[in-house]
Amino acid sequence: MKLTISRKALADLMAKGGSAAAKNSPVPIIGHARLVAKAGVLRVSTTDFEMQAEAFAEAAVEAEGAATVSAEKLTQIVGRLPPDASISLSLEGADVVLKASPGRTRLKLATLPLDLWPALDFKADGAAVFDLTGGELTRLFARTYESAKVNNTATTIACVFLHARDWRGTPSLAAVGTNGHICIVTAVALPEGAEAMPVRGGQAGVLLSFETVAAALRLFKGAEKVRIRVTDRVIALEDGHARLISKLIDATYPDYQRIIPAPSPTRAIMNRARGLSVVTLLESFSTKDQGHKLECGAGTDGLIVAASEAGGEGFDQVDATIEGEITPFGVSSLYLKLMLNAYGVERVALSFGERGAAILVSADDEPDTLGVLMPMRVAGDLVRRLSA
Repeated sequence: MKLTISRKALADLMAKGGSAAAKNSPVPIIGHARLVAKAGVLRVSTTDFEMQAEAFAEAAVEAEGAATVSAEKLTQIVGRLPPDASISLSLEGADVVLKASPGRTRLKLATLPLDLWPALDFKADGAAVFDLTGGELTRLFARTYESAKVNNTATTIACVFLHARDWRGTPSLAAVGTNGHICIVTAVALPEGAEAMPVRGGQAGVLLSFETVAAALRLFKGAEKVRIRVTDRVIALEDGHARLISKLIDATYPDYQRIIPAPSPTRAIMNRARGLSVVTLLESFSTKDQGHKLECGAGTDGLIVAASEAGGEGFDQVDATIEGEITPFGVSSLYLKLMLNAYGVERVALSFGERGAAILVSADDEPDTLGVLMPMRVAGDLVRRLSA
């Protein structure tokens, strides 16, 4: 193996193709990246046994071949070379020799046997095949991933559920993430072929680990088109520059639709940006030992938000239109901030049912996303005292 490639191209390959390498593993080979130089292309792949990331770019290949090297070490080296460097890689005996020009840099990286590298096998026979844009993939995964991951210790829901479902009377591809206290579900138009995904719990869909979703966002966030293939065990995503193969979680996702409350005429339609500002300001007083609790209630000109702990207290008001009688309620600042960040519109609505019932979060200008917040019990004294 012998090739030349720009530092920028190799850095991008390591950032993407090297992203699945395991760190501090007792199995050294899964900390190694597999480099394959063939037909004018360098492919960089890493795996942790459950997931495999691969990225490819053009290179001046003088001699075709393959080798494995430490993914962490090669990433560090490339990151420390001058931005305009030209890098040559060549296999010399049991080492990969890296040279950089301009300059006289010469570094030697130890290899491990190629046959030890545990490539994931993806058999496409019978797979469901469909396409998403990078924007659609980001819409489905970014919000749901955050809501499922935060403070999640329940293994049965520690994932993102990607599935076909009816959304407001339209066939859609939806993703949902929840940790039992917050839930976000979002949808895009159902792409042709997605309905053929394996059926679990009566719905065509698959369960993706946090690691898989995070890797998909890193690799395909700005992609023009992502081709997705799904079997009952494995998912593969590819965009012409990178590929991700991952095993699926073998479980049935809970019936999350049961926890989504119906819209209520009792609502607070609030300015989203102002809400984020207020929550960020007051979260200094919503401490972890109190569950990051904020106390909220209706004010004369909007929604009052208050917090109190041993080190102090504070309150502020969010511009909002109050419809109906809102009983003072508590909510985690961590979850409310995450929920408000899930939307990209000016105003969002919090809908309230009976006291203590789940709060529905929605936006008229973003109807393909719904959120659910479980409230915290409060007496309401703090809101009444600080707003007096």
